[in-house]
Amino acid sequence: MKTIRMGAEAFIYYDRIMLAINEKQDYVLMKYIPIFYMLLHAAVATHTRAKLKYPQLEQSASQRRRESEETLATLQSGLLARHSPSALIYDVLPLIVQIVQPPIKAITLYLATGKSTDENAPPTTNTTHIKELVANAKATAAAAKTSQTSTPSRPLFYKYNTGCSTAVKRTIRMHQLLG
Repeated sequence: MKTIRMGAEAFIYYDRIMLAINEKQDYVLMKYIPIFYMLLHAAVATHTRAKLKYPQLEQSASQRRRESEETLATLQSGLLARHSPSALIYDVLPLIVQIVQPPIKAITLYLATGKSTDENAPPTTNTTHIKELVANAKATAAAAKTSQTSTPSRPLFYKYNTGCSTAVKRTIRMHQLLG
């Protein structure tokens, strides 16, 4: 019953739009005629209500035109009407719009690649890493001198490196642990 009511409302909507177009000869309303077919299809073909998007292209174009006219009026008031409006519209206005409203694209961090984030990062210095290497070299040299005098040399030498592991890895079987 609900779908029949929705279908009847779609036909009423179509009749009202066509009546307004024919009586007032306002052909701007003709862009709303395809909505009738979408409403009828949504009422008959689906069980869920479809969300419709109404035309917004004309509204955004008229808003941009209005903004351009305001910018031009501000520019003409400063020029004391020395130049013709058509010359300002065709020659000056596009350049002024590019200066006043440059095309800036927003970037999200989720879409940025690692390379682009590295390019935007400040440069890093290696001074701390060099200081650590020098300190470790002195410590290992002192440890090597004491180990040579007190104990015989070992076949494996463990050394601390920042960022990597030099530990010996081998597979251990369960019977080796129990036996």
